[in-house]
Amino acid sequence: MLGLSVRDFAKRIGISKSYLSDIETGKVEPPDRILRLISHTFGVSYEWLKEGKGEMWEGSDKPPPEDDYELAKWVVDRVIKISTELGIKLSLMEIYEIAKLVSQEIKKERERQKQPEEVRDKIEEAIKFWRE
Repeated sequence: MLGLSVRDFAKRIGISKSYLSDIETGKVEPPDRILRLISHTFGVSYEWLKEGKGEMWEGSDKPPPEDDYELAKWVVDRVIKISTELGIKLSLMEIYEIAKLVSQEIKKERERQKQPEEVRDKIEEAIKFWRE
């Protein structure tokens, strides 16, 4: 779902591939520290990880951040999430270019004193346009 190999996922949160496999298969109950690390690193809701309740992705209902760097991360995360949901595999370059286009559109909306509406629709349109 995140486009990472098991090895890369484990590496990003500082655990071994075999330990991650034990967590996935239910051999080991993940400690709270690991769940919080996954939540923080990948933007997955802690409540969803712990209890299976609520939205999987944190901040899915929040507006885009104001800070340019945070906006870029926010858009990239959503491009990856939405393209995965659409079943479209994008290269890193495609993710970057789509995120750049969407970020520019969001900034233009802000310049017009409007809050960006339907950000998901804009991302879907950009992904589909990019693939045409």
